[in-house]
Formats: sequence, structure tokens, C-alpha cells
Amino acid sequence: MAAVVSVVADARRQPVDLVVDGERVDPSPVVAAVEVDPVVVERWGPWLPGFVREASTTAEGRRGLGVHHTPPDVVDEILDLAEACGLVWTDSTTVLDPAVGGGAFLLAAAERLPGERSEVVGRLRGVDVDPLAVATSVAALTLWAGEAPPSGAVRVADFLALEPQDVPPVDVVVGNPPFLSPLKEATARSEAGRDRLAARWPGVGRYVDDAVAFALASVDAVVDGGTVALVQPVSILGAADARPARERLAATAPVGGVWVDRARRFAAGVDTIALVARRGGEAGDVRVEGRSVPTPDAASWAPLLS
Repeated sequence: MAAVVSVVADARRQPVDLVVDGERVDPSPVVAAVEVDPVVVERWGPWLPGFVREASTTAEGRRGLGVHHTPPDVVDEILDLAEACGLVWTDSTTVLDPAVGGGAFLLAAAERLPGERSEVVGRLRGVDVDPLAVATSVAALTLWAGEAPPSGAVRVADFLALEPQDVPPVDVVVGNPPFLSPLKEATARSEAGRDRLAARWPGVGRYVDDAVAFALASVDAVVDGGTVALVQPVSILGAADARPARERLAATAPVGGVWVDRARRFAAGVDTIALVARRGGEAGDVRVEGRSVPTPDAASWAPLLS
């Protein structure tokens, strides 16, 4: 990873280091000596560290953390839908990715935000449990902007373990949260963690899927009128256990758009969608693949797929 950051930094004539847990990581001379196609560096630049992080994560590691990299074209499709649902980027818009990974969503949002890059990067926030993910995102944003994000803007933490008062409200939350089942031993939260989520959203239940919990927490993290655009398992639309979460979303941030991953572009054995919702908005038609569909009852949103 350090070698990739170094190669891109050299190509862009920017001094950028990979810093993990406060320690600079020097690139391996052997890896750094490998020739990289300059066309690839020119085309992808700041996105390359995120690609390498994904490629270097084992399948077992991805399953254990619920981490699946979001292809840039998918990010753009989701942000296009958010704009179609009313999102307007302004020179004061702030953006948070609660599971930042390699920084793909923040990079794509940065490209759409008006203003000088050195100023835009100051309005981006990120959280991730993986120190390497945070280091990768910071390096990627620095490569993009020519200036590092403010200290602590992208930080190591469990978004679901943060108290709401520890997350300054933003205008937009975007991202691809981890897909972790609360019923599988390898990915289940601790008893204390389940109790904390149940206390935070009474009635939602102790065994809410982590990705769905991220959606609820993201609504808590945006200002009134703010937009949430998150990748979700398709089960959120119809699973009986997800009904309390659907009811809460309907009451606090009605869904205005659904993106459907027909091609299964994620390296996961789960069908995925993305929900676009606006906090404090009014329920109305839902945009699905260019069509306006009446909002179904919270008992099941599965009709949106048909």
C-alpha cells in the first residue's frame, strides 16, 4: 500500500505518506521498483490505494469484517440517484462516510462538491474500525486534494459504538457499511453491543443487521433535510425482522429512491440495493430505475423491486 501511495504521489508531484496508527509506513524498495502503467496511474490516481486495499484483503478477511469494495461506477450511480432525489451539492455541504474503507464514496463526493480542492477536503468526514482503511482514505484524499484532511476528520472508530453527540451532524451520509449478520458467531456483536443498539432504537430489536443499524445511525447523523445514501442488503425491503427499522425510517427519513444491483457487482454472496432517504422529508413516490413507484406500507417494501 505504501508503495502504491508513493507511486501515485510521485506521478502527481505530491509528497504523501501512508500513516497507520500515527506511524509512517515506508514503501518496500522491491515493490516500489515494480513498473506501473502510467496510463493507469493517470486514470485512477487517488482511487488506486483503495483498489489495492481491496485486492490485498483475503476473502476470509472480507467476510469477517463484512467489507466489500464499492466499484467507482456503482458509487456514481448511487450519487446520481441521490441527486435525482433532490440532493444539491453546495459550497458548504459536509459529507460523512461511516464505513470509509478505501475512500471511494468520499472521493466521488469530493469530485461533485463545488470549491477549491483544498477547501472541499475540509468538509469530508470518515469513520472505520480498520486503521489501514483510515490510512488509505487519508492518503487517497490527500492525493486528490494536494492537502491532507483536517486531523481527526477521518478516524478509527466503530460508528455504531459512537454516541450521537460524538458525531457532529453533516448534510450528507454516504457509503457501503459492513454486511455482518448478528446471528453468526464470527460476526455477531457482543451482548453489550446488542444491548446498546436496542436501547438506542427501542423496538428495533437486539439482533438488527449491522448494515441496517448503520442506516438508522446515519439518519441520526444528518441535519434536518439531510440526505442518506447507503448500500443495504436487499433483505431490508422485505424481511419481517427488519420491519421495525423500516417503520423507523418511514417516520424519520422517508425513502425517496432505491438503487438495485442487478449485476451483483459486489464480491459478496448477498443481493444488494442502496436506499436514498431524506431526514424529515415527506413520504411520496420512490424512484426505482427511472420510474416513480408509490411508497408501500412498512410491512414490506418488497413491492419496490417488482
